[in-house]
Amino acid sequence: MARKILLLLLSQVIISCTESKTSSRRNQTPKVHEEDVRQEAIFTPDSTIHGVLKLHNRTSLDEFYGETERLKLVDSLREAYVLPFCNRNGSQYLFGYQYEGNEKLSFSVFEIGYVKKDMEVCEARVDVENFSTESGIKLGMPLEELLELKGKEYEFRSDSLIIYKIDDYSGSEFLQKYNMPAYFLECSMNASRVSKIKLGFEYP
Repeated sequence: MARKILLLLLSQVIISCTESKTSSRRNQTPKVHEEDVRQEAIFTPDSTIHGVLKLHNRTSLDEFYGETERLKLVDSLREAYVLPFCNRNGSQYLFGYQYEGNEKLSFSVFEIGYVKKDMEVCEARVDVENFSTESGIKLGMPLEELLELKGKEYEFRSDSLIIYKIDDYSGSEFLQKYNMPAYFLECSMNASRVSKIKLGFEYP
């Protein structure tokens, strides 16, 4: 009799443990790897340098640099007049392009690059280590980081130039806001790292 009772109790314990494990497995949430749920980046245009200087915004220049009365446009560096700046140690330049018809010292394009020995562009220095856009694009950034920020809807040219573009005026609130026909972001690559950044509006 005692043996039967012992066997009965033992079988109840085994059944109870089995049901508990089954229930536990049902309630477990499957582990999902972070890369499986990470959404693909959708391209959004950059329009600001160092969180201050903005496309088509004359007053932002006062906050960015201040002494605007001593700044001079240069007509021999690019296809349009540019206002050149350098970072604090003179290793990087920032050009603001002023198109014909723009408000004075209001820019339609920004270009960021490394200063070369034969470039004399460092009269106006800005106290920053690196020039960057509001989404964090900067010189020396690896290609992988650029694509994580801006997405993979780009054109790649054989001269190692990555181009993002918005040219659907009727469907773009961004273009309509600035009343410009098209926007571009171009990143030149050298050894899979950003070596030059150019962004802004195409000449209307």
